[in-house]
Amino acid sequence: PATRADEVPAKFERILRTREEQLERLVAELDAQQHAQQRLVEEVSRLQRENSQLKEEHEVHKRSMEKLKRELRRVETMVAEAHRVSDNRRFLNAVGVPAILQLHASPQQGSAVAMANGPSL
Repeated sequence: PATRADEVPAKFERILRTREEQLERLVAELDAQQHAQQRLVEEVSRLQRENSQLKEEHEVHKRSMEKLKRELRRVETMVAEAHRVSDNRRFLNAVGVPAILQLHASPQQGSAVAMANGPSL
């Protein structure tokens, strides 16, 4: 027959086994959390690299757009000047000024022949 002295060690053994199982579950849970945290750290690092790359690309595109805007303004200025020259030539033709005199009125056209043939755009 089991005596009281036999029951005490069995009781402590059950408590110890339960505690060990709890500890194993906690260790496994902690490992899983650390693994998940490591994945998050890696993901944050990847996103930071991607963000830096996107910022660099944005700066490149921004500079490119600024360059294109400057070029557009330059072309718009050239077109406006060509229209002004063309208008001046039409006016001079309308009042009967010979082509040779037009050359002096708009030397950027280059020659009287060019003036007679129209703007060279």
